[in-house]
Amino acid sequence: MPSDPIRPTRSRRLVPACSVFLVLLGLYTLTFQGDFRVDDEHILAARAQSLALWGRLEQPQVFGNQRERELQAMGAAATQIEPGQAVLGAGLYRLAIGLGWGGAQTMLLQNALLTAAAGAVIVLAAGALGFAQATGVAVGLLFGTGTMAWPYATTYFRDPLVMFGAVLSLLGWVQISHPAGRPARSGWVILLFGLVIAITAKNAALVLLPAIAAMLPPVLRRASPASRRRWVVGLAGATLVIVFLLLVPKPEELARFTLAYYVSIARHFLSGWSAATLIEGTLGPFVSPARSLLLFSPVLVLLAGVPRRWWRQEGVVAGAVVLTAIGLALAQVLFYRQQWAGAVGWGPRFMLPALPGLMLLTAPAVERLSGRAAGRVVLVAVGILGCVLQLASVLVPWQAAYESIRTLGLEPYVYTGAWDARRWLPFHQLPLLMSPGTWSTAWLRIARLGFGDWVLPAGLSMAATLAGLLLLRAKRAGVATGACVLAALVVLGCAASSARSDPAWYARSSRLGEAIAYVEAGIGDGDVLLVDAYGTPAWYRAMNEWSSPARWYSLPFEIPGTQAGWAPGPQADVASLFEELLAGGVRLWLLTSSDAPDFLARNERTWLEAHARLVTARSFSEGSLQVDVLSFESN
Repeated sequence: MPSDPIRPTRSRRLVPACSVFLVLLGLYTLTFQGDFRVDDEHILAARAQSLALWGRLEQPQVFGNQRERELQAMGAAATQIEPGQAVLGAGLYRLAIGLGWGGAQTMLLQNALLTAAAGAVIVLAAGALGFAQATGVAVGLLFGTGTMAWPYATTYFRDPLVMFGAVLSLLGWVQISHPAGRPARSGWVILLFGLVIAITAKNAALVLLPAIAAMLPPVLRRASPASRRRWVVGLAGATLVIVFLLLVPKPEELARFTLAYYVSIARHFLSGWSAATLIEGTLGPFVSPARSLLLFSPVLVLLAGVPRRWWRQEGVVAGAVVLTAIGLALAQVLFYRQQWAGAVGWGPRFMLPALPGLMLLTAPAVERLSGRAAGRVVLVAVGILGCVLQLASVLVPWQAAYESIRTLGLEPYVYTGAWDARRWLPFHQLPLLMSPGTWSTAWLRIARLGFGDWVLPAGLSMAATLAGLLLLRAKRAGVATGACVLAALVVLGCAASSARSDPAWYARSSRLGEAIAYVEAGIGDGDVLLVDAYGTPAWYRAMNEWSSPARWYSLPFEIPGTQAGWAPGPQADVASLFEELLAGGVRLWLLTSSDAPDFLARNERTWLEAHARLVTARSFSEGSLQVDVLSFESN
């Protein structure tokens, strides 16, 4: 139960929220990964770049990814991912290119910002529930440093954006169910805004709707007759709006928001599942030895210390949080069946949207423990344990953990390993945490090259963390908010600009950059660039630096002689793409480098020379690197 009789005003609550935001942002930018971990992030970043430069939601930049080509054959519903992430990423990409920063590298800072903001919203929600300022700060910091939200703050997955929308919705719901003299209107605005953010980023966030709806009856029973009538009118209006949005025709880019798509998903959910799989997949995210949310976010153990009286008293909020967590697990297993756990990732990533709410529910236990010396020791111990686990994931590459699993004679990338404790990733990462030589963050990679570009961003990140702690002493919410925004802009801007020295993106000669600049200077708006090959340094440069309105495709990463059925010449779907583009009168520009494993085989180049007319050719070389740029037109 909240114990402090003196509660801060609403504006005063902004001070601790700003403090937590700045502390977490400093930590996240200090441990900035600065690189993609898996190809899912490639696809998401490609869509953001496409929207920024071409005004379309598409991903030709990852055409070289075999899985992407397979998805394209399945239609728009498989490739047209929900647009929320792309819209936000496109804005960051445009800003970065305009300022001369790396576009993709700047987008990778997005989740650091969102996760830090989620921690701040938790502080506001704790205050709205009546908890002391210190309790809200403690819960926000435990969330940001002791849960798997930290590792995912250094990625480009969509889930942190969904999580931010979910915690905003939770804040709105708390304000609606605990008006405390506030007009319910502000709570509804926050709730709806959060729902829009979450659902447009990922349809899985739709589980928030039944979770909140199930808790409406108790709220309605407490409302006055006049308020109850307004609720009914509002809910009826919202239902009509939803029906209208489902029925109105939509462009292909919004294929996942059509009635036909939702009907197909419902049919998929209702057919082909077994009770055993349903039980396993619903319980797995909570109790499995290799994918349990608790094992990746041990601070959630504090839920065990929440008094039963509080659960009953705050059932409207607690019920919505618990139903959201169960709904996310259920939706995951209904969609993916036996593959619910995924083959790659740190913990049950799909459960991220439930994390802020679950952490908010620990507030009674945190406040209770913080009132006693022994309790404070427990809080510190749990916080340190959680922080160490997150650092293991942030500093030690995930691939190193999977290679460690392989040494046990196990296949690391499997969908059914959730119940095998030997596959718990921290078990493999914690020993490597003791070996700094295995660590990999943007600033560490830059520092190992002897460049001094890491000093300023790392120093500013540490300064931001300290400033966040000092901000707790601020007396004016306006001053605290202004200082917080200014500090965040400085830290993020410095991180984005300094990342240009990261060898993960700029490991090879500057000749690659010169080649891309040469293409951009000569390419027409209707021309197309082909980058050979996907995943090579040339591809990374194009993802980070391309600013032309001309579209570009990546070509497959092929190792001659290693693939079944491999033969000289481009793959059939690649040749079909060339034919389609040339038939449309498009000039094709080919950028190929010696980093591509089939560079000497000249597969795509030979095909183009045989089927089109060579217009220009230029080579850029330095040391062992050779970059060739050629342009072709139809005969």
